[in-house]
Amino acid sequence: MSNITYPAKTVAGGGGSTYVEGNSLPAAELQADFDAVANVVNGNLDEDNLSGGTQIPNSKLAQIADTKVDDYSADATEAAATSTPGDSATLGSNLATDLSEEIEHLRYRIHANAGYKTGTVYRNSSGTNVTARWVEPPIRGRNLIYNSGFEVFSGASGDAPDGWTEAGTLASTAIEVPANVETGIEKRSLAITTDAASEGMSQTIGGLRSDTKYLIAVKYFRTSGTINFAATGAIPTGDYQNCVITDSSSSGVQVASMIVQSTSAAASITLSITESTGSGDFNLVQAWMFELNDDWPNTLPDIPTQTASASTENQTLPTTFNTSWDSNWTTDTALSLSQYVPGPGYRLIYEAQIQFAGDPNSAGGGPDVAAHFGFRLRMNDGSDSTVDGPYFWTVDQDGVGYAGHVSVMSLRHVVDNATPGVTYAFSYQVTAHSAGSTSSRPRLHPLVNPTASGTATGNTIQSVSRARLRVERM
Repeated sequence: MSNITYPAKTVAGGGGSTYVEGNSLPAAELQADFDAVANVVNGNLDEDNLSGGTQIPNSKLAQIADTKVDDYSADATEAAATSTPGDSATLGSNLATDLSEEIEHLRYRIHANAGYKTGTVYRNSSGTNVTARWVEPPIRGRNLIYNSGFEVFSGASGDAPDGWTEAGTLASTAIEVPANVETGIEKRSLAITTDAASEGMSQTIGGLRSDTKYLIAVKYFRTSGTINFAATGAIPTGDYQNCVITDSSSSGVQVASMIVQSTSAAASITLSITESTGSGDFNLVQAWMFELNDDWPNTLPDIPTQTASASTENQTLPTTFNTSWDSNWTTDTALSLSQYVPGPGYRLIYEAQIQFAGDPNSAGGGPDVAAHFGFRLRMNDGSDSTVDGPYFWTVDQDGVGYAGHVSVMSLRHVVDNATPGVTYAFSYQVTAHSAGSTSSRPRLHPLVNPTASGTATGNTIQSVSRARLRVERM
């Protein structure tokens, strides 16, 4: 609606829109002027007839319905838009000038606070890598990669670091001082050279949640060659499927970062780092894998320490007792302990102290006592194996009583990054050698009398053997 326009006045205005002095003023022409004013004021005021300086108090305005406020997500591109607000030092030069920029600043900080790096990708249903946006779920839980900084490297050059599996035959591997202080002046990297295609290393991560996204990334710097970072074992088709990032040209410290989704069966996912063309030279600084979830995180439950003890003397082991003492191994279940592993990221520590003694001489001196005992620790995680020992104790002396034959055998084993879903069972075994009437089985957890020659006089004390199984969250 435009501003007020007065109609022409045939009598009062002589045909014009204004009055002429001395002319008669018919009621109809006067009413027409009033009607022109009323027509504008009564429901037709708009920006054309309001002053630019008009300020209407909020109290005079009705609440603006949200359907009347323009959105800032009209399409996927607009919904994904972010812009940096700067930092405390540069905030003044990055101020938002409208609500759209304010929303972009908030989205930017949501994205950054979630822990992603710009350039994180996922592979869509068409098999194309697409940049992940700020709307991805937040990082949950802890890093699932074992030996993620590659600091533990107990092998020789050409081997993979501990917890990683070699792919092909690496030309050389070594921990060296980093070439770029951006990684931290004390943070060393794993230097790798290859001389054939597909050489590298991998790690498989199990115990995952079904239908869940995971952020997998590697920090590295490349000298030559083409590096492939691949995540396999995720969903094979659709968005967030198995993903590969290839780098054949970068310099300086980089991060290859991808999001994949686990299968409905929660199959294990494997991170592979390989050189695809043959000759390559690169350094690995850090690797990580985090759960992404809007729901509760998949935390590591605390598992209390288990203990076992034996305080009754046992003189019946080994059950087989002959000169072939390597075939005499017998399990003493008194100190057996086991634990089921509910997820990745646990360390198991089993420790046992076994009190034992040989048979004393009979009262009055008796024959010589020959004792040859062996101890070893067995672990069963689906297959049985010796993980500590065998250790041996032997004595062949005359006139040795209780005190001279008593000793303690300590056994210990550590399982780093125990496999989820597996039950680890620990038991110790004992053996003894029989060379005739002077040989003896061990007296396990013995009742000890300090007098010589095995006489029944004096005080006796019942010894105790103990074991414990600790489970630590890594």
